[in-house]
Amino acid sequence: MKEKRDLPGYTDRLAQVLADPEDLSHVMAIWFDHVYLRDLKARIPGLATGGIVHARHGDPVRVAQSAGLDELCIDLAVFHPDDARALYDAGIAIRCHAYKPGVPARMAAAGLDARPLLQQWLGEGLIDTLSSDDVAWAAQTVADVRP
Repeated sequence: MKEKRDLPGYTDRLAQVLADPEDLSHVMAIWFDHVYLRDLKARIPGLATGGIVHARHGDPVRVAQSAGLDELCIDLAVFHPDDARALYDAGIAIRCHAYKPGVPARMAAAGLDARPLLQQWLGEGLIDTLSSDDVAWAAQTVADVRP
């Protein structure tokens, strides 16, 4: 979600568009503003929400629960498997977001390849969804995961 100018209008229109429960089951609202996501979920019951975080929080479960999030979208730079386990125990899904195109290759060239750890975490079931602006890299990373 990127709207900031007319949140009430956006919310009303989204509620109209998602009035059919069948449509609602195919949508997840993801945003940095966890307070808005909490309020949006109250306005549109059944809407799945994911809160984006770019910092490691002392209690990620509480962060997610305070906004009623279904998923916490954690930036790879601050992803930690202990946090993932705590979130799973609380029934909260995890999306890990990796980098812009070109960044993974530069990191690997510098000896900081993120793929081995990502693949380990994916294989262990600690990440439900891997997202990235570098779609080809993310697809290949997932495809190479050993069950």
